[in-house]
Amino acid sequence: IRQISKCIKERKITKIGISGSSVEKVAQALKDLPEKRSMFNEVVCISVSRHHSIKEIERDIPRQINEIRTTATSKAPLGICLLLLDCIDEHRDLHELKIPNGRCLMLASRSHNVYQIMVVDLEIRTEDHLLPWELFCKNVGKILVHSSNLQQMAVRLIEECHGHLLAIILLARALKDATDFRVWMLALDELTRQPSSQEEGMSEVMVHVLSFIRGR
Repeated sequence: IRQISKCIKERKITKIGISGSSVEKVAQALKDLPEKRSMFNEVVCISVSRHHSIKEIERDIPRQINEIRTTATSKAPLGICLLLLDCIDEHRDLHELKIPNGRCLMLASRSHNVYQIMVVDLEIRTEDHLLPWELFCKNVGKILVHSSNLQQMAVRLIEECHGHLLAIILLARALKDATDFRVWMLALDELTRQPSSQEEGMSEVMVHVLSFIRGR
């Protein structure tokens, strides 16, 4: 979600594809994103399965936008519109779909290759992001359940591991049942500092993680 939000805010990418088995959760989180109203004038959700053709989708987009503008209490100037295209339940060829200018499109699909559905600027696979998180949660214990601060710190630590699964597992085990936020800060400090030396055949991330474990 953070990666998608960053792409949207920077306005450098206009078509983002989200794929994988957990795409429904990501799509719902995007719909509920608090910042979306400040980033977009309109947010339109289109279910592809309810339309028989591309032309129907193209007609439905401006219709929904007009409905939103008609019922809106705030008459803000026209701006960027977020278009959430729900293609979760089926595989459709949407390469010919024409998206009006000023629209940021988000395509959600279970397909592991959204490029077969539509050309996008960026594809985000949910499995690539969920596996590190699931491994961390499994090994760190139940302490994350009741602490939003530790959850946010866990996200930062996982990001600093750059997808190194063994490092994530070892780090989580070192933090198992650690409720002191300062311990987690020490882990983050270790992961973000410049290494004084690097052991042969060992990645920089592993050097940091092992250094933190030794210090524990």
